Amino acid sequence: MSLQITCRNPACGAALKLNDSLAGKKVRCPKCAKIFEAEAPATLDLPRENETLPLPSTPRQSIVGSATPLHVSNSNTLIDDRPLMAQGVPVIERIGRFQIRTKLGEGAFGEVFRAYDPQLDREVALKVAKPGTLTTPDRIERFLREAKSAANLRHPNIVPLFDTGRDGARYFIASAFIQGRTLEAELEEGHLTQTDTARIIRKLAEALAYAHSQGIIHRDVKPANVMIDEQGEPHLMDFGLAARAESGEEKLTQEGVAMGTPAYMAPEQAKGEQEKVGPASDQYSLGCTLYEMLVGHTPFSGAPAQQLFLHQTNIPKSPRSLNRGVPRDLDTVVMKCLEKEVGKRYADCQELAEDLRRWASGEPITARRAGQVERLVKWTKRNPAVAGLMAAVVLVSIVGGTISYLNYRQAQTEATNAKKQEGIAQTEAANAKTQEGIAIEKADLATKEAKESRRLLDLSRLRSAQADFRNNLVQVAHDTLVPRPS
Repeated sequence: MSLQITCRNPACGAALKLNDSLAGKKVRCPKCAKIFEAEAPATLDLPRENETLPLPSTPRQSIVGSATPLHVSNSNTLIDDRPLMAQGVPVIERIGRFQIRTKLGEGAFGEVFRAYDPQLDREVALKVAKPGTLTTPDRIERFLREAKSAANLRHPNIVPLFDTGRDGARYFIASAFIQGRTLEAELEEGHLTQTDTARIIRKLAEALAYAHSQGIIHRDVKPANVMIDEQGEPHLMDFGLAARAESGEEKLTQEGVAMGTPAYMAPEQAKGEQEKVGPASDQYSLGCTLYEMLVGHTPFSGAPAQQLFLHQTNIPKSPRSLNRGVPRDLDTVVMKCLEKEVGKRYADCQELAEDLRRWASGEPITARRAGQVERLVKWTKRNPAVAGLMAAVVLVSIVGGTISYLNYRQAQTEATNAKKQEGIAQTEAANAKTQEGIAIEKADLATKEAKESRRLLDLSRLRSAQADFRNNLVQVAHDTLVPRPS
């Protein structure tokens, strides 16, 4: 039975067909990776043969490469451990020497089964290419690349590969069956502590460092490709996109085509520059995984094309800015892994693992946060056109501001000089008024002195006339008092 739903992400809106057992459960959209609850179906339909189904949010079991297609895809697949007949698929009893037990998952190019190997008496995860998908030698080579890539890897945190072969038209790869569930499912439960998170990422970093030392680049590190076993140990799986750096296997991919999962792709990987994809690209993807484990979502969201663009151009918000409970040192480790420039990341995944060990032990980490100036320089390099425009605007603003300031200073100087001249004029006017007062005072004094002189002269003439009168000089006294007209 199946149900039709639409992705709840407004930017996506993809039409999805799911198994009806997922009704009322959380599911992840294969296109935009948004997690939402699947509503109960209005009608139920039987699934068609070989129908591809999306991945439920909390699968009971998963295995090596169970759902990841072998090229660019956001798709996940249903992990279902019911008997094959109950899953509505044709019953396959045996592939090669392997006895098929249950179907575990399905992707665009292959199916994965839980199988039993009677020769070695053990259960395995059997990845089988779908009929009609391997129609060219290159496609066959691409499918078998996982076997070539992982065949010689021996690490406790890498799922071992046992065998590869062909049964008629069916190509298969047999790997260890890990009892547990994917890290993706663990994240949806939300029970991992920060200590658990650092431990898991440290062990995955050590596993990648080992793979890199063997010349193997995974190129699709993400939670769906990590199994957590019943003891809580992480196991890196699905080397379907892996390449051996020195063997030229990258030629099997198209130049300019992004290979991997958009939500976890390094910038150089998102650009499709396959010759630049290397160990640092896996480190970036692991950093995206650590980011998601700390804050509950990947650094960027949206449609696949939008995510590819953002990985190349934007600096993600730091985990600590989204969750203040994230320790500062752990935040620094994440942001160093997510540097756009390869040379700014850790020198290798082993250095990343060492810094996580230091953090868990309470020791100082070696990574340092970028300063304001460094962040500005990085942004300028990533956005030269916008930076150039902003520089021009700033330059115009500076020139305009300088001219305005000079004009202001000149006007201020002129106003000051005018005020000074006004003060001088007022002083001179005050001085003139003072001089006028002095002149008036002098004139008054001269008038007084003249009057005094006339008084004294009149007094002198009166005394002279009195003397003449006493001497019987009456006429002389008269003449003295009454001067003749001149």
